[in-house]
Amino acid sequence: MAGLALGLGPALAQRSPATLPAAQSLPEELARAIQNKQALVVMVSLDGCVFCRQARHSHLSPMQKAGTVIVQVDMRSTQPVVDFGGRLSTHDQLVRAW
Repeated sequence: MAGLALGLGPALAQRSPATLPAAQSLPEELARAIQNKQALVVMVSLDGCVFCRQARHSHLSPMQKAGTVIVQVDMRSTQPVVDFGGRLSTHDQLVRAW
């Protein structure tokens, strides 16, 4: 069994999870998207969610690499964020308000 686990280790290590930038100021991020003549994509994510990980890896990360402005808002996170109304909030408070 140990040999099997060791054999899978490098393959799993190469498949690092895709990450997206955390939202910090939604008005600024929206302005940047509009400047690029794009919509702003905001992913609401939950830590440990397999569906979120799949969406990031298969869809959103390739879109971001192609130039789409994408940010992530994390449920249950106390990270500060400026909401679309210009008010300081946390990621979790923003998700609950939405």
